Amino acid sequence: MEISSANKSLAIISHKYHIQADNGFVVKGGFQTLTDEIARHFQTVDLCVPVASGNAENGRAYRDNIEVTPLPPFQGRKALLSNLPEVLSIMWRVIRESDIAYCMGPNDVGVMAMAISKLQGTKMFASIDTDRAYRVLQTEYNALEKQARYIVSKYIIYSLIRFLTKDVPVFVTGDMFMGQYKPWKQWIKTTLRADEIPPKKRPDNPSEPFHVVFAGRLSPEKNLQRLIRSIDHLSGSGNPIYCTIVGSGRLRNKLEKTVERLGAPIDFAGQIPNDELISSRFLGADLLTLPSKTGPIKHSIRL
Repeated sequence: MEISSANKSLAIISHKYHIQADNGFVVKGGFQTLTDEIARHFQTVDLCVPVASGNAENGRAYRDNIEVTPLPPFQGRKALLSNLPEVLSIMWRVIRESDIAYCMGPNDVGVMAMAISKLQGTKMFASIDTDRAYRVLQTEYNALEKQARYIVSKYIIYSLIRFLTKDVPVFVTGDMFMGQYKPWKQWIKTTLRADEIPPKKRPDNPSEPFHVVFAGRLSPEKNLQRLIRSIDHLSGSGNPIYCTIVGSGRLRNKLEKTVERLGAPIDFAGQIPNDELISSRFLGADLLTLPSKTGPIKHSIRL
C-alpha cells in the first residue's frame, strides 16, 4: 500500500489513558512525543483515546494540528466492555472521517480499530507491541490461567490481527508471537529526539574509563550477547572501558550469567524512565550503542 500523507488526515486510535490538565494532557511514557512526531507528516490528526478530567499538573499540549477526540475514561477490559457501545460509535465516526487510520495493538481498542478500518475500507497501518503480551504473561497468574492466556494470545488474537492487517504495513516491537509472518516488519520505536539530549558538560577525560550505555529491551533481536563479548574483548585488550545496560526483558538472567562468566565490566541498571535518562544525559555516557540485528539502526552514537 502506497500512501502520500502530506495532505491527508490521520486517525490515531489508542487505549492510552489521558488525564486532562489545564495546560494539556498527562499521559505515561513517550506516547505524546511519538504522536507529535507522526503528526508532522499529516495535515491533520484526530487522536482518539480515553480521557479523564482531573487536577493533574505538568500537562503537555499536543501539536496544533492534533485534535483529541475523547473516549470514555476506561481502564481495563471490564470498564471497556461497560462503555463498549459509546466507544465503538466514536471510533466508527473518527475512522470514517479520516483518510488513514493508525491502529495500535495488540490491545482490544487497537484490534477493534483494525476491524472498523477493514469494514469501512479505510487505508490503515498498525503497530503491534508484542512485549505487552509478554508482560501480561509474566503476571502472577496460576499455571492454568497463564496457559489459557498464552493460547488465546497466540492462536486467537494474533491470528485475528494477521487477518485484519493483511496487505497493510504492520510494524512490530518485540519478538513474541511474531514468528515468520513476512508482512510484519521490526520497528525500532523511539520517543527520544537527538536535540533532546543535553550537551556534554565535561570534556573527555582520558583518565576515566570510556562509558558505553545501551537502553532498550533485553530480547534476542537486540544482539546484546555480541555487545557483551565486544566490551569483554576491548577490556581484555587493555582498553579502559565499561558498559551499562538499561532495560528489562526475558534475557536478563542469561545475559547476567554471561557477564559473570566472562568477568566483563558491565552493569545492569534495570528500567530507567526516559526523563531520567535524558536529564542524566544517558548516565553521563560517552557512547550510546544500539547493536540490534533488525531494523534500520545498527550502529552507535557518540554522545
